[in-house]
Amino acid sequence: MDINTLLREWQMGTKLRNLEFLGIRSSTLLDVHSYDNEIFRNLNWTNGDENNGRPMAIKIHDEYIYNLPEEQIVHNLIRSDGMILSLFVQYRVSEGEETKVSLKMQVWREQD
Repeated sequence: MDINTLLREWQMGTKLRNLEFLGIRSSTLLDVHSYDNEIFRNLNWTNGDENNGRPMAIKIHDEYIYNLPEEQIVHNLIRSDGMILSLFVQYRVSEGEETKVSLKMQVWREQD
């Protein structure tokens, strides 16, 4: 629920207005479909399987460049000011154990 709240606040523009990149690692006892439903509940998101000009590298603290993988399915949230938050979700499911979740959020603006 916390991730859903963070995404809703970003989309409304009330918090995290200057967010550029955020990575979160967590684990859950929920199955993958239930976890997805929890994250994206009450959000107006789209699938962004095509790049549409999204930068493929992120500069972190002006020292490190993180290259984003191309093959992942991307979920996009669009804010009223035109900013786009692309969310990459990776799951590692181990039978009988918690599901490990890696979330990466990239904020960018489509170029004209």
